[in-house]
Amino acid sequence: MYLVVSRWEPLPGKEKEFEAQGLAARDAIRNTPGVETVMGFTTEDGARIAIIGYKSKSVYEEIMGDNGAFAKIAAKHQIENVAKWVRSERGEMVD
Repeated sequence: MYLVVSRWEPLPGKEKEFEAQGLAARDAIRNTPGVETVMGFTTEDGARIAIIGYKSKSVYEEIMGDNGAFAKIAAKHQIENVAKWVRSERGEMVD
């Protein structure tokens, strides 16, 4: 499984909107073919961490492509209007 761990920070005053829009976006990603797991948590400093497992790196690249599922989901749920993507770590899962 190819894992991606992303840090998002809600924009000031947009925390509640981000919670709602983030939940809807996670549900949409969860139902995207090739996505095997979706998890998340809030850090002690208020950032949100999204953990998404993809079937493979090539599936991840397809979903994240310019016209891929993620671009459509992010646009539909206007994620970037309520939060800022900070960074992501990516790699193959090890046991």
